[in-house]
Amino acid sequence: MSLPPPVQPLTTFAAEVEGRPVRCLRQGQGPALVLIHGVFANLEDFVHAPAGQTGLVEALAKRFEVLAYDRPGAGFSPRAGCRGWTPFDYAHHLHRLLAQLGLRNPVVVGHSYGATVALAYALEFPQATAAVAALSPVACDMKSLPKIPLPGVVLPVLGDLMVWTVVPLYVRLWGVQAAGIAFAPEAPPLRHLKRSVRLAGRPSNFHAVQRDLKLLPAALTNMMSRYHELHLPVLVGTGEKDPVCRPDTQARPLQQRLADAKLVIWPGWGHGVPVLHPTETAEALFQFLR
Repeated sequence: MSLPPPVQPLTTFAAEVEGRPVRCLRQGQGPALVLIHGVFANLEDFVHAPAGQTGLVEALAKRFEVLAYDRPGAGFSPRAGCRGWTPFDYAHHLHRLLAQLGLRNPVVVGHSYGATVALAYALEFPQATAAVAALSPVACDMKSLPKIPLPGVVLPVLGDLMVWTVVPLYVRLWGVQAAGIAFAPEAPPLRHLKRSVRLAGRPSNFHAVQRDLKLLPAALTNMMSRYHELHLPVLVGTGEKDPVCRPDTQARPLQQRLADAKLVIWPGWGHGVPVLHPTETAEALFQFLR
């Protein structure tokens, strides 16, 4: 399948962590701030600019030195081996990436599963974290989350066959439509989604997501038992109509478990908070971090 060009121009570079390239985008001056994307996504979520707006990276770069990157196994960052990663694995990888790039004590902002990684980072490295923003977070419970398509790809032998045969067909026929449901009740950004879905539907990327999600329930149980350890500022932001991470099952319970958390629920918004509303998201972060 051919890959559509980026909707917005990109100036990225490849950092290297443990011998593997990591696609990064770095922009702005000021305190460090890192953006972590969710599943079936990549750093371009934070570059997408709806009509009349700038992307989240550009908006935040007015006051921060912003780093967005493709998590290993997503976008253009390959991952070694075939094992799944937990949010803590991603947190330790991010810590090494930030050290290599000379970014210290960052504000860590994550969207969806990226919020899970942001929270794991703060739990593992509280002294190296200025603050956390968990947007549309996967934080407390997987039972309420929609089922990910084609779970059979994690099976031995059969899964390998599926990612090279069934997955490309599924992505071509239904990928954009399936991904667009997450943005309901708002209209999905179709041009952006088409490219993101093609990237996420590549065999290595799709396999990585499925293996990661298989490990997520145990990781969330661990994290829920530790949220009380966090005493740094946390912004929990979510869309009122989010069909993926409903406020009553994710954002509200998370805020209640944290010692110093502010909860923001945006009326009428779905799951695509930083993608569809980068200007408002940036303003909420500016107010939180004053």
